[in-house]
Amino acid sequence: MFPCCVVLSWGLLVAQAPAAINRSQLRERALVIAAAEDNFQAFALLEVGPSPLEIADDYVQLVGDLFHQQKNVPRMLAFGQAGMAFCLREARRQRDTNPRLATELTAQAQTIAATVSANTWPGWNAAGVVLSPTDQAFGRDAARLNLRLVQELERGPEPLGHAHWLIGAHALAAGEFAAAEEAFARAEREFERARQAELAWMARGYRALAQKGQPLKRSAGDMLFQQAQRELRAASRPDARLFADQLLSAEKTLLKSP
Repeated sequence: MFPCCVVLSWGLLVAQAPAAINRSQLRERALVIAAAEDNFQAFALLEVGPSPLEIADDYVQLVGDLFHQQKNVPRMLAFGQAGMAFCLREARRQRDTNPRLATELTAQAQTIAATVSANTWPGWNAAGVVLSPTDQAFGRDAARLNLRLVQELERGPEPLGHAHWLIGAHALAAGEFAAAEEAFARAEREFERARQAELAWMARGYRALAQKGQPLKRSAGDMLFQQAQRELRAASRPDARLFADQLLSAEKTLLKSP
């Protein structure tokens, strides 16, 4: 199909959506038009749905698909930014007339922010994923938004711990070790409040990495890091060993350990 035909087809699709097609089809077609034409036509296509929550869910799913299936970081960021903007804009519009819907939309914005932030952290060393400094800067800003929304939504100590961890993770990747140490300490305290011992040790391990990046704290960081490794590998929680392995990977990737 020639580009002009693509435009005409999508024009007809917008006119008949969402009654004639389901949201899964709409998401698939949005990705096609983003690749064939431009992201903004895809956003317009998505945002003709009858329910703001359905549209928000489309953005949540597309951000995940673009990263995990397509490894397309630039498009993931474009859809993430559009999704966060849509959710926050609609939440403001609904705040006085439908506060419950406004809260749900804010929660979806927080989900997208957390996903974008996690996906742009180089410490995962994910296969097939290339992150530019601009990508990482965008993800760091998304981490700040995520923290603000978690606090606004009063999600509780465990989500707050994860939000502080993301702040610390991006600071660690940027080489801002003192800021990272502070954020990981906050994450650790929140996980302790949530009575999540393994998560607290995970955060403690990252705090140790931040200390290892500071010459005057390197020795203490080494000791704490080894202790975190022992505690996580002895823990009963199934994913605790994954935390320990990821700490080693992050150490090698971000601290350039041999």
